[in-house]
Amino acid sequence: MQTEDYRQKFDRLFDIQLKKTPPAPLPHIHDVYEIMLVLSQGVFCNVNNRRYTVPCGSVLIFNNMDLHGISVEKDASYIRYVTYFQPGLVAHLSTIQTQLFECFLYRPFDTPWLLPLNKEQCSQFRMLLDQTISVQQGASDAYGYDLLLQMRLAELLICVNRFYREYHGLTEEQISVKPFYEMLHYIHRHLEEEITLESLSKQFYLPKRETSRLFRKAAGMSLGEYVVKCRLDRAANALIQGMRVDEVCAKVGFRNLSHFSRTFKKYMELSPKQYARAHKQ
Repeated sequence: MQTEDYRQKFDRLFDIQLKKTPPAPLPHIHDVYEIMLVLSQGVFCNVNNRRYTVPCGSVLIFNNMDLHGISVEKDASYIRYVTYFQPGLVAHLSTIQTQLFECFLYRPFDTPWLLPLNKEQCSQFRMLLDQTISVQQGASDAYGYDLLLQMRLAELLICVNRFYREYHGLTEEQISVKPFYEMLHYIHRHLEEEITLESLSKQFYLPKRETSRLFRKAAGMSLGEYVVKCRLDRAANALIQGMRVDEVCAKVGFRNLSHFSRTFKKYMELSPKQYARAHKQ
């Protein structure tokens, strides 16, 4: 049975579908943000080289740096709603009070990308998804179509973030880290460049101590650890796509090939060549 191409191309700013096709088990990264409501049993998610069970009625939340793959038990169905969107589509809608990217970026938890829902929440979210699909299927040249779709997406993100806050017991005081979100967007766009605590502090006009504190609080790791993680996830994705090790090293911002190979092996438990060979097989 064929799987979906893990190197999907996204020509639209926003797309939402109810899917029943086989999963994409190979680890991959999207240039878009993804929300997936899983409606089947026997589904597993592979993140950071580990395999996790995804309960039926759970939401998976991936930003454009999350290396992930989905697999299912043999002969199991795989029904899910999948929403993809370019972050720039709703960036201007976020406010100090309502940060729509919160569930994608505020992640001081072990499995922040997994959000189990109760029956009432699942039903509410499915209704919003169906309503959004109905709007999407309308005439794209109709007056107000683009704004209606954008408003529906914002409503979906508000709903997911409310569930995210409730599930993790978050308070407004805990997640008052507004500069952090701009920092992450900056880092994701400049991974191939040198990013240090000092350079990031100057970029956002903050003391180094404050920058360091923000990262520990919101990401659950230091700035250096976060940058390395993003680079290695991007590297793994590029290796699977057939790029040479030396090309990958330069592409993701490592200056030394030996250092890149050692760091990659420590993170993935395989050397870059072994990793590429294993996933090719």
